Amino acid sequence: MCSTLECVNGFMPEIFEGVRNFGALYSGDAAKGNKDKLAFGAISDIETKALLVAANMAAGIPIYSDSGLSKDEFLRKVDASGYTVGVPGTRFQDLFATYEEAFGSTRQPHEYATTSVGCVTSAVSTCGNAASQFDALRRYAGPGTDGKGLANNGVVSYLSILGLSLGYVTHLIDPSTSSLINITVPNAHALDPGFVLRQVVPDGKGGFSISTTGWGTGSSPMANSNSWADGPVWWPNTNEIGGDVQGFKWPWQETQKPRRCVVSMSIQGKPVEVCQ
Repeated sequence: MCSTLECVNGFMPEIFEGVRNFGALYSGDAAKGNKDKLAFGAISDIETKALLVAANMAAGIPIYSDSGLSKDEFLRKVDASGYTVGVPGTRFQDLFATYEEAFGSTRQPHEYATTSVGCVTSAVSTCGNAASQFDALRRYAGPGTDGKGLANNGVVSYLSILGLSLGYVTHLIDPSTSSLINITVPNAHALDPGFVLRQVVPDGKGGFSISTTGWGTGSSPMANSNSWADGPVWWPNTNEIGGDVQGFKWPWQETQKPRRCVVSMSIQGKPVEVCQ
């Protein structure tokens, strides 16, 4: 079990790879519909809880280090999600509860995937660099975020759609792949339990798209809205990400080529990023 932030951060590439492998297996399931993917629904719940533990561990370590808590006390708080604060009773939770009172439970295993263009370079526009693009994703990690703070391991963000409260998520980030994961805070998000993987995808010309893939077993009213509403929910958010980095340049100015970066492990076992 980790007791330092360096230890937690060292596990992030493996955690993100595990999420991608889970997604590939889920998509490959031969079941006709999401409701029949019961085994993967159970695995999704386990994955959600594991990601929450990782997020709570990352958030709690500074508290543990400075508070005088014993390690056992600290780990009990981590396991109980004691560091991801949230309040139940979000607006969308109320709307979904009303819907399910009329039509029955809509909880089912579900997945969705959508990719939206964030920024395209032109003769007079730029899209920042890889670092600024990932920072923009962290600032707008989900719908309704205000862009004032950066998502980080264990940080909690409030999300909303059309001004209505969706709830709280906590984050994990992997700078080596420009990716982050949003995990629903238990009893404080309308779609709990579930998680979303988001990544900056370069277009090779200085621009980029944002890929968003989500899984969960929470409410999905109105004919599995988690599947058909993914585009309308996420593309406005992607526009905010692109707008955060888009800049102007004169046609005769040279555009800096995007850097190619590779992450490797040092002799000390720490990730090292080499860019050229």
